[in-house]
Amino acid sequence: MIYIIECAQFKVINSIKLNSTCFKICTQGAYDIDSRIFCACRDNNIYVIKNGLLSNIKIECEIFIVDMCLNDRNLFVAQMNKSILI
Repeated sequence: MIYIIECAQFKVINSIKLNSTCFKICTQGAYDIDSRIFCACRDNNIYVIKNGLLSNIKIECEIFIVDMCLNDRNLFVAQMNKSILI
């Protein structure tokens, strides 16, 4: 479960249920305007939450995900076999 919390009052403004346990989150944009949340999960998939809604976009990885980072408009995914997906 992913909770979106409003910073000023620490109030939960949205919650999103994922199919798996999330271990890494990368965010982009402001929640009120245009936002994307990339969630790497234990089932080797990366789920995309766009503007507070779980998107149909799911990035499936064959090799275990070690880490990921977001730079401008690129998502870099480091995998267990020492490769990087862009």
